[in-house]
Amino acid sequence: TAKKGGVVHIPHGQRLSLSSCYVNAGTMVVAPSRELFQLLVADVQEADPQWHRGGWSPEQHYLSAVLAGEFSHVSQFYNFEVQLHSGVPLSELWKTSLVHEIAVAHFSGARKVW
Repeated sequence: TAKKGGVVHIPHGQRLSLSSCYVNAGTMVVAPSRELFQLLVADVQEADPQWHRGGWSPEQHYLSAVLAGEFSHVSQFYNFEVQLHSGVPLSELWKTSLVHEIAVAHFSGARKVW
C-alpha cells in the first residue's frame, strides 16, 4: 500500500483490511462454500438491524459488512467508471489511463454510448 498526495493506493490483488473493506457488488467474484451460501441466504431473509441497512446500495453495504476482510482489491482498470462525476478525474490512474489499459468500462449513468 502506498500513499501519494494524501490518497492511499492499494495494489491490484492486495487483501483489503477489515477497516477499509467496502465493495462494489457489480465488480465482485464470489465463490462461497455451500454452508456459507446457505447461511447468507437464511440471514438476508431475517430482520436484522446490525447487517441490514436501507440505502442506495443495500447489497453492497451488507456484503461489505458480513464478508469484511475476505476481499482483495480490484484495480480501477476492471471497473473504470466512464461517467463518474461528469468526467472529472478523481485519481491519477483515471486521469492518465490509456484506452487499451482499461479492461471494463462501466457506464453507470443514464447516458450510454449505444
